[in-house]
Amino acid sequence: MEHKSHTNLNLFEIEVGTQLQLQVGQLTGRLESTLIGIRAGKYLIITMPGESGQPAIRPDETGTSLVIRYIHQGNAYGFKSVVMDVITSTDRLLVISYPFQVEIFELRNYPRLNCFLPTRVFVDKQVIDGSLADISRTGAHFICTKSELVSNIAEHVNESIQLDIQLPGSDGYTHVVGNLRKVQASSDKFELGIRFENIEPIELTKLLSFLLDANALPEHQKFSAIIQKHYDWKEKVFNFIHADKNEKQNFALSPDECDLGKWLSSEGKSLYSDTESYQELDKTHRELHQKVAAAIKIREDGEIDKSIDFFNQLDIQHISHKIAALLIAADENIVAAKEQSS
Repeated sequence: MEHKSHTNLNLFEIEVGTQLQLQVGQLTGRLESTLIGIRAGKYLIITMPGESGQPAIRPDETGTSLVIRYIHQGNAYGFKSVVMDVITSTDRLLVISYPFQVEIFELRNYPRLNCFLPTRVFVDKQVIDGSLADISRTGAHFICTKSELVSNIAEHVNESIQLDIQLPGSDGYTHVVGNLRKVQASSDKFELGIRFENIEPIELTKLLSFLLDANALPEHQKFSAIIQKHYDWKEKVFNFIHADKNEKQNFALSPDECDLGKWLSSEGKSLYSDTESYQELDKTHRELHQKVAAAIKIREDGEIDKSIDFFNQLDIQHISHKIAALLIAADENIVAAKEQSS
């Protein structure tokens, strides 16, 4: 669980209605409360914790120190405050000081990236245009106007839906399948909580590359740059084989000298060598290089058309997707093992 501390008040994220846990003074127990009002930079108004008729804080106890904790969008937040006023004339309420430092504990293994990504969601044969407000390796938060949303959207909670996402620097859409987890309505918009599932390796690579560029991946998943380098290598091989005339070879033919091979024998080996996926990954990668070398040998012997036919039959695209999928599987097996042991 990653810990961050912020002093910028603009990063203080909380909404009216948020459930709070309070630690009062030197007491070790935690009490329940609810946020009912905010005056930014000045104070918060919360319900009085404690049993009915037995308030936890009396009117003469202004100045009492508090530690406030709450959950917001998958993160745990905490801050220190003091009691400024105790209201008993109507509802029992506390006015507490506005926080000047907020600590954040990321509960997700995959941090969320705030964004604005034009997106189409396909639900029940209908298309909803909107945008993603945040995204991570495992899910996203989709927003659309009420006029765009299909009327029976709530009936599709826990069903699979398709998303077409426009990622920066990517041609066309990235196609992702997700499970609709939540539907929330406000005065002028709908918000959908979506958890990704069974993403095709090529699409997952695009997503991981985007998150990597935005520094929104945990350290253990920054291998996506290696996957992208492998796809770059594949593209160079394709262009070399299909060239009308002989060109200078601009890629490593040895499986130990390409970027992926070097990574597999160093950092990748230290991370994943104990997994079954790693063993199959290394084997598949070496077999791919052997087949590419055979295609190039045919071309060097002057049989260009035969070389192209042989290369096309290799289905190098499928093999590359398999390599990406095996690498992702190796990583997620490690993550799952860590979660089970924690």
